[in-house]
Amino acid sequence: MRDAGPGKALIPPTARWGLVIAAMCAGSDIAVSVHRLPPDPLVASVVLGFALLTLAAIPPAWREVVWARNTVVSAQALTAATGVPAFVLPAVPPLDVIISAARLVVALVVAALLLTTHPIT
Repeated sequence: MRDAGPGKALIPPTARWGLVIAAMCAGSDIAVSVHRLPPDPLVASVVLGFALLTLAAIPPAWREVVWARNTVVSAQALTAATGVPAFVLPAVPPLDVIISAARLVVALVVAALLLTTHPIT
């Protein structure tokens, strides 16, 4: 393990993976939101806002700032929650249901990776 220097703690590997996965999800959320902005501006704008919030909170979370880590987890959970209506609304394409389910699972994985190293304080 390398020396973190004076006053700096090393972020645990599981938290690093959680932040990398959250950044990739936020990037894909931005791409999908920009693509879907014209037909459905409300949901796409909400998802875009949560993605930008996630990307803004990742650098301080990497430095183990607790509020930033909790912000990443919360933003990812709320982004995944925007896909829940796909499970109950009629005439939703099966591909959208699968994507929503996968997004929920990834949000749970991110939460597990970030919150198992240090619980919410």
